Amino acid sequence: MEPNIDQKTLQTIEKLFRLSESSNENEANVAMKKAMSLLAQHNLSQSQFNNLKKAEDEIGISFVQEGKNFITWRSILFNSVCKSYFCKVIAFSSTGKYGVIGKSVNRDAVVMSYRYLCHVIERESLNALLKYKTNEHGKKFCNSFKVGMSQRISSRLLESQKTIKSESNALVKVYDSCENENLNFLNNRFGSLRTSNLKVNLNSDNGYYRGLVAGENVSLTPVKEIN
Repeated sequence: MEPNIDQKTLQTIEKLFRLSESSNENEANVAMKKAMSLLAQHNLSQSQFNNLKKAEDEIGISFVQEGKNFITWRSILFNSVCKSYFCKVIAFSSTGKYGVIGKSVNRDAVVMSYRYLCHVIERESLNALLKYKTNEHGKKFCNSFKVGMSQRISSRLLESQKTIKSESNALVKVYDSCENENLNFLNNRFGSLRTSNLKVNLNSDNGYYRGLVAGENVSLTPVKEIN
């Protein structure tokens, strides 16, 4: 049978193995028994566990399907979410896919956060259209609202990371290490790539401003998985 285990349980087992190295013999024995019990419950050997942890630390790529064309506000959001979770992004225009490059746990966090924030922005744009009863064309208002909201969320994500990095030298080292590993993977896998800048076209200053305001107050942490 294939091992079936979630990320939270893997982390629990890892903590127990660390505790099993405690100088307190009783604490170490209890931790080891609990760790081995969890492994048995999930049909996982210690060597399989070690392989899973090793794979988790390796740089890889995950894909997110966006459709035929990339939408500006979603591209703004996706780039900033990737940066905030120590990942890099590559866009495949021929297939309408984003590639997220980074460690497994970080890639998973990117996808969950991105899906959550997209859901929130879509919802808030419709709420704003109803609330402010603008005479503007609804589509123009909503599109500009989404750009404004995604830009403010993007700024908040990067401001938050910058603040944390300024308070922790350890995080700066983690960021630099991830950045170098991601770049090496990118270069080895895809070689030389073209960099392009996003072009932002606004059709509603009112919608854009309302989006900026809305982006200031939204929670940046996924409340739940959006299906």
